[in-house]
Amino acid sequence: VNGRLHVQGSPTNPDATLELEVRDIRVRGGAIGNLQDLGATARARLGRDWLEAQASVASPSGVALDAELACPVRAELTSVDVSPDAPLTGRIGGYAELGILPTLLRLDDQAVAGKCELDLRVGGTWSNPALAGSAKVRGGRYENFRSGTAVESADVDALARGSVIELNATATDGAAGKVSGRGTVDLAALTYVFDVDLAAFRLLRLDLVQGVAAGPFRFAGDLRAAALSGDLTLDPAAVNLPRSTAREAPVIDIREVNANATETRRTPAGPGFLIGMDLNVDIPARLTVRGRGLDSEWSGRLHVGGDHVRPAVSGEMTLLRGTFEFLDRVFDLTKGSLLLTGDTPPNPFLDMVGESRILDTLVQVHLNGPARSFRLSLTSTPSLPQDELLAMILFGRSMRDISPLQAVALAQAAAEMTGVASGLDVLGTVKSRLGLQEVDVRKDENDETTVGVGGYLGGKYYIRTQRSVSGQDRTKVEVQLTPKISVET
Repeated sequence: VNGRLHVQGSPTNPDATLELEVRDIRVRGGAIGNLQDLGATARARLGRDWLEAQASVASPSGVALDAELACPVRAELTSVDVSPDAPLTGRIGGYAELGILPTLLRLDDQAVAGKCELDLRVGGTWSNPALAGSAKVRGGRYENFRSGTAVESADVDALARGSVIELNATATDGAAGKVSGRGTVDLAALTYVFDVDLAAFRLLRLDLVQGVAAGPFRFAGDLRAAALSGDLTLDPAAVNLPRSTAREAPVIDIREVNANATETRRTPAGPGFLIGMDLNVDIPARLTVRGRGLDSEWSGRLHVGGDHVRPAVSGEMTLLRGTFEFLDRVFDLTKGSLLLTGDTPPNPFLDMVGESRILDTLVQVHLNGPARSFRLSLTSTPSLPQDELLAMILFGRSMRDISPLQAVALAQAAAEMTGVASGLDVLGTVKSRLGLQEVDVRKDENDETTVGVGGYLGGKYYIRTQRSVSGQDRTKVEVQLTPKISVET
């Protein structure tokens, strides 16, 4: 910090000038400390009946702001008296890169890009200052890493009227989706309100969830917190179920052996800025859920509460149509519901039934329970034991007619269904160890048990050989001429 004070004149008629220069500003524990080489300058001059000041703030991180202010006063060397009705004149200009906002507001899961240009004039009185002028953003961008939401080509115009700033904005999702909004910022109360309308906007863009949204919502709050509310329609939307659910990361207790005893240990700070959620989401149709054997379409209505860190989703989804593949056999879904009760993270309760007719038996597969630990069971008409149903699903025949090797596959399927030995896969292990594409056990047209293996040779030659217990061999070679044309011998 460098400062210079120069005073001349008499105590009743002073002429004082104060100049300050501050470099490399750092605020310990504050987000503003992340701004590179932040510096500020200020100059104030005081006379018997006037006061004028100039200030500027700059950083290579993207801030260059300057301000001027003048006001009539009654001053002596040891006192300054400002009338509440004293008129103000001044200006605020420059620019600021919006990329610093997540840092200042501690929004670690969000990103903003673009430049805000300011050209404001200060007026009014000392007790009731007023702003006039404008600010604008062109080609801005916003991204939320939790939801995958991305706002592109954002144009924002702000018009200052007294202590209120009016905003108008338009943007896209990078494709056909559009968003428009209006809002106000009250500088006296330090509050803000934005009303936004979406039109075919890609709101969710994650690997597991995608959705196109339409409808209005409101974003309002102050410097401490905000609230998001509205009524949205998702159409279409897609959920891609992962092959397996990731386990929660273990919490590791860390103890510093050589830590400085005099250093104050800081406790991790919680979220500095929370966004409360109150969203109603209507899904009339075209919500597709795929993965782990499921290919289905759903409709329903959800409510999103909680906050942006711990959202609470509640509501019910109803099956419209779909299929479920279980043990390489496709079941037509005849019933399905999905109930969410506001758990964080969401753990919906499943209740689905699929049917497939095998020979003269109608086999039903039931999925019931919480999504993370649902139970799978089999029933049939006429009623048959579970192992008999598994044999019919796997091999299309009664358990009395399966071979010993097929019995191994049947035992594996029964163990996986009950959760007793989900890590055991005899045929899968053989296939993996030998680098093969397929290994199967079945019965041929002569009712003889056969073992078949197949794999690629040289990239474009696929060879499959099948051998029966009686010693008969059958080999097939497939040659891929182009990505779409192949010859089989």
